[in-house]
Amino acid sequence: MTNQNSFSTKYIFLLLVILAIAITSKIAVFNQVYSLTPDTVIQSDTRRYEEPALQFLKEGTLAIAPSSQQTTTLSTTPIYSLFIVGIYKTFEESDHYAVVIAQILLSALTILIIFLIARQLWEPKVAILAASFMAIEPLQTLYSQTILSETLFTFFMAFSLLAFTYLLSTKNRFRWALILGIMLTLATMTRPISYYLVLCIILGLLIFKQRVAHSWTQLLIISLLILLPFILVTSAWKARNENLTGVYALNDAMSETMLYYKAKGVLMTADSLTEDEAQAEIIKRLPANFKTPKERADTETKLAKEIILGDMGSYLKLSLKGLKAIILGPGLVSQAMFYDYKNRGLKTNSTEKDYKLWYWILIAYGLAFIAITYLFSAYGFFLAFKSSSPQHNVIHILMLGTILYFILISTGHTAADSRMRVPVIPIIILYAAYGISHAFNTLKRSKVSAKRISN
Repeated sequence: MTNQNSFSTKYIFLLLVILAIAITSKIAVFNQVYSLTPDTVIQSDTRRYEEPALQFLKEGTLAIAPSSQQTTTLSTTPIYSLFIVGIYKTFEESDHYAVVIAQILLSALTILIIFLIARQLWEPKVAILAASFMAIEPLQTLYSQTILSETLFTFFMAFSLLAFTYLLSTKNRFRWALILGIMLTLATMTRPISYYLVLCIILGLLIFKQRVAHSWTQLLIISLLILLPFILVTSAWKARNENLTGVYALNDAMSETMLYYKAKGVLMTADSLTEDEAQAEIIKRLPANFKTPKERADTETKLAKEIILGDMGSYLKLSLKGLKAIILGPGLVSQAMFYDYKNRGLKTNSTEKDYKLWYWILIAYGLAFIAITYLFSAYGFFLAFKSSSPQHNVIHILMLGTILYFILISTGHTAADSRMRVPVIPIIILYAAYGISHAFNTLKRSKVSAKRISN
């Protein structure tokens, strides 16, 4: 018992050291950059979340001009804006520094969650390795230091995966099913891109019923516990939007996003148009004015479908281009990592030579991290499916399916880039850690065997 306690204490201590280093190093980097250029925390999408938060602090509602045809009420779901509200109320309005510090702490909690998942599936060494990789993963650092929803969304998604892992590997299945439902709801109300993931999970539970539940009754209860919070909350938000704008939807993904990102990309691909030219072509096809937000949403949705369905070949080309950007983009060439596109240099007082050196260091680091984690993640998935129990194989299927879901649903988008793989990076790292650990153990055993033979 003493050896087991000391063994556990050792890994808990290592985890605490990793978390402390991750937090302090991210804060140190952020303090340095923020002191030079505070605007690095602001991105083009920041206003989608901050404006409703400021509106809530002022008027007590997230809705902005809901009856106007140009309303932004449908631009996003509420959780991240409410997260900002909580920070601003606790500290002061427009305190971007406090928001980033809170996100850095959240990113540390995500590291802890990935540690717990790895510990539940494999040995503690794998869990420590996964936590270490999470601490040095560049995009987790990048997006924890910008006012965007990625860090909060990734936290909820990681917690969802933890709940699913415990659902299939412990006896408290009903409790973990409810937690899974709550976490998926919070994730979707942070970023609606996960909206259809819950249906994929329920379908998976039905397909692998024999490995998930002892009876159809148990499976029904598990499914209801997952779906209940999700349906209640998302339906309530849709009803709220319909009451304010006449549009029964979570957000404007089926109208504005589909038209001005996906359909516009089709026009750019098909006719070799610039982004501005494609935008102008879309505006030309729309009425000059709309009577209501619903009329605008319906018209935009209809036009988007006409453009996309009318040229699926171009949409496929756009999707493949987006797939490459999502999977292979190092993601470190952005203002969020303090690189200025216009001046081709870092936002510091360094020389132009230093700019270029740091630029290539960032790119090299990002690409090296991608190569290592992708290679060993593929190996880790192979080993996991090969050697796991039937119940754990369902977990591995969910993990792999989640990666494919997010990547595929994010393609066909003019803004498709490395940002869209952020939610699945923890899964990739999880299996990369398992692959690396197994490869190291295999190499170690082979050396020991060779030494015995030589003796």
